[in-house]
Amino acid sequence: MKKIDEIYPERDEKYRLAAASETELIPRINIKTFIDDSRDFIIKVLESETNTKIFVFSTQNLIINNFKIFIEPQNLELYFNDNSQPLILSDKLEIDSIKIFFD
Repeated sequence: MKKIDEIYPERDEKYRLAAASETELIPRINIKTFIDDSRDFIIKVLESETNTKIFVFSTQNLIINNFKIFIEPQNLELYFNDNSQPLILSDKLEIDSIKIFFD
């Protein structure tokens, strides 16, 4: 194996890279994807340390109006006016299942 100086001999000493002595912590985000049986809708859930964001997409790129989702195991029912913006919950939720219902 060649040394970095052999590969890049023109490198000057002032440009040497060194490993950082500090470790930067990165917020943990879990992403879950749910798809209905007919594959008409995709629901993406982003779970961070501080909140949960729920995105609902139509596979046909449509704006979906007036619908509810039911989240398990919390038995939580949430209403959406439309799917143009994500629903942001201030709590972190561990979601196992989502059902979508239309009015």
